[in-house]
Amino acid sequence: MVKITADSFAFTSILWFLILDGKGAVGTGMLIAVTLLPQALIGPLISPFMKPKTLKFWMFSADITRASLMLIIPIFYFSGFSPLWFIISLMLIHSATGASYDPASISMIPQIVKN
Repeated sequence: MVKITADSFAFTSILWFLILDGKGAVGTGMLIAVTLLPQALIGPLISPFMKPKTLKFWMFSADITRASLMLIIPIFYFSGFSPLWFIISLMLIHSATGASYDPASISMIPQIVKN
């Protein structure tokens, strides 16, 4: 539940930031594309590499990467550096790491239920 809320908050706040920063339809369209495409393309490819012993590693590394990306954006914004390509590239990395988190969390369900 926390992860879903955090993902929704991150998407909404970056979307709001792009609108207020004057990026308009181009920025919001690119944000939606880089949010959906990596998960649709990378998720099915990375799922077979998820071994039961490495699920916690995948989830932890994805969370740390995504949290650091969400901290980088306001730091650079308040420093005066927030071009569209920079925000979109960070959100692309954010979405790509999310593509590894989702299969790992689903694969962990049998381990939790068994215990």
